[in-house]
Amino acid sequence: MSLNIEQTRNLSNNEVLITRALYYRYSSWLLGYLIELVKDKDIAEQYLVDIFKEVPKHLEDFDGPDTLRWKNLRKLAQSKLRGVRVRNTNKDIMSSERIKFDGFVSNLTIEQQIVFCGVYYYQKSTSTLAQELNIADTDVKRLLKEAFTMIKNG
Repeated sequence: MSLNIEQTRNLSNNEVLITRALYYRYSSWLLGYLIELVKDKDIAEQYLVDIFKEVPKHLEDFDGPDTLRWKNLRKLAQSKLRGVRVRNTNKDIMSSERIKFDGFVSNLTIEQQIVFCGVYYYQKSTSTLAQELNIADTDVKRLLKEAFTMIKNG
């Protein structure tokens, strides 16, 4: 999948590099998140492209730690999906209703969200996440345990 960014102005080399870096770093996470919401891989891929076309307009939002970048990408995704019909195996429902599950996840800290989604949605091992996040494996396990506790207790 190629990323063609349509803008009224030309992007600087730095802006292109930053957008590509964000795409390479977060596109698989974001795609998994979108697939979970819309339940259709092709539609999720199109939303992924649309979201990353918007990234250059919001580059200042991506200055900061990884957790903030992931949070801002999710915000872009949620704004794209607002009011869009998503598929469910039983019936069509509005995404705002479908995202009730996401309400549990959004109550977690950013670190807990990244760990929970990494393990649950993307089926990564705790050691892989620890390496990606540059933290100890025991910290990843602790964050995952906290996330499950918070989700379980509502």
